[in-house]
Formats: sequence, structure tokens, C-alpha cells
Amino acid sequence: MGVVNPGFYIVIPVYNGASLLPGLIRRLTDLSAPSAQIVLVDDGSRDESWEVISHSSGVRGIRLDKNRGQQSAILAALTTCRGKTVITMDDDLSHPLQTIPFLLRAVEDGADLAYALPPRRPGAPFRRLSSRMHQIHMSLITGTALFIRVGSFRALSPDLISRILSEPLSFPYISAQALSL
Repeated sequence: MGVVNPGFYIVIPVYNGASLLPGLIRRLTDLSAPSAQIVLVDDGSRDESWEVISHSSGVRGIRLDKNRGQQSAILAALTTCRGKTVITMDDDLSHPLQTIPFLLRAVEDGADLAYALPPRRPGAPFRRLSSRMHQIHMSLITGTALFIRVGSFRALSPDLISRILSEPLSFPYISAQALSL
């Protein structure tokens, strides 16, 4: 069960995150109740994630039959979250929850898409190469500038969600789709 008429949604794909879910749900509920509907998408977990989700009050669960990947899990939730702003984030508590009001405010102020990104840190050579390859891929898909940083902690406006869902997606990649619209 969950919030009947939420002010916004928090969508979180979950893969083998059973041990983290109780703390995540508690922190999100404390932060956002009663205005947010928390939507947890079990992306084919092999642990007890679905059992934790399905027995948690105040959340709505979606269960995918197999592991389809983070983007597909988010897309599955977006199809059920129309008409309100959606915050997406990871299940590992790595995103600062106190940033959610700033993301919501960006959409209220007219943004279709807002990211909360950590400061850049020098990383290992493989990590830098991987990030650079991701930037090139994003640039090719979206036709946008090469140095747009994206992440999974973001807010999407209801209008942007409608546009994303109206486009055919052979391989879902929410940030690329959002930036190309």
C-alpha cells in the first residue's frame, strides 16, 4: 500500500538490496511522509528484497520477473507514476536525502530535469576512462555537448515523463532519452 494522492514519487530500483531496504525505507519515510509515494522496483533480486518490499508499509512495490537492469526498472515505475514529479535514486543510501527538496524546487521552478551530483574527485585510471566513455556515449545518443554530467539521483517533471513514455525505446536509458527530447 502507499500514499493515495502523493505530492511526488521516489522511485528506487532494487537489486539484491534486502539488507539495506529497512534503513532506506525508514529514512525515506521519516523524510518525506506523508507527501511522497515511495516506489521500490525489485529488479529480479535473488535475495529477500521482494519479501522486504512486499511486507513494508508505506511503500509500493513493483516486481520484475528477471534482472532487466536499472534503466528498465526505473522505466517500469515511470509508467505508473504519471502526473507528479519523480525523484530517482539508488538503493544503497549513497545519495543525500536532504537534497530531495532542492531537486523538487528545481522542477517547481520550471526545470524538466534536475540532477544532484557529487563533486568531481580524481579517480583511478579505469574509473576515469569509464566515465569518459560514458560521456562520449551520452553525447552520441543525445547530440548534446560532450561534458554533461548525469547520474541516477535526479528529478523528472511530469511533462518530461510523459514525453519519455511516448517515445519508442529499444534500449531504455532515461538520461539520454530525457536530454534528447
